Amino acid sequence: MRIAFLNPQGNFDPKDTHLTEHPDFGGQLVYVKQVAIAIAHQGHKVDIITRQIIDSDWPEFAEPFDSYPGVENVRIIRFRAGPKAFIRKELLWPHLVKEWVPNILQFYRQEGAFPDIFTTHYGDGGLAGVLIEAATGIPFTFTGHSLGAQKIDKLELTPQNMESMDRHFHFTRRLVAERLSMNRSAVNITSTQTERFEQYGHRVYQDAVDV
Repeated sequence: MRIAFLNPQGNFDPKDTHLTEHPDFGGQLVYVKQVAIAIAHQGHKVDIITRQIIDSDWPEFAEPFDSYPGVENVRIIRFRAGPKAFIRKELLWPHLVKEWVPNILQFYRQEGAFPDIFTTHYGDGGLAGVLIEAATGIPFTFTGHSLGAQKIDKLELTPQNMESMDRHFHFTRRLVAERLSMNRSAVNITSTQTERFEQYGHRVYQDAVDV
């Protein structure tokens, strides 16, 4: 099979250069890299699709294609989305819809073949999977890694601070993206029973998913 991972935030490079240096470069990237390589070792072809960054502070992410030394069947593919510079994941939403997903669709059409399935990560990757499935019919899996409802609870949003919090974290967009992702995915992937029943079972996701 050819399997494509949709992970627009952070980035991937052969040396894992910036892991843990920014909130967008955390455990999710480690997870995606390890699962992608494990799948490739089984003989499948894997594309890790992320965002191209052309920024002197992040020179490792400028090339459209990359790979891991000694690992066959894994391509890192970077597509433009929004400004050239690095921007945090909370600001990516409009650029995914307007540029990132269209660039992905154009790339595979030009290659002459699409992946058999997409696997999406976090709400932003999930939203991309929803849009690609709508355009192509290709199914996707959704791995949330973390969900916005739990962050809202942890930050203790109130009517007084809700507007300022939403301006920074864009919870409105994130929750819609998560509900669409878990509702439209072929499979929702969770790591623990707690994640499955408590996090996905949160009242915010009622009727979007059957835990």
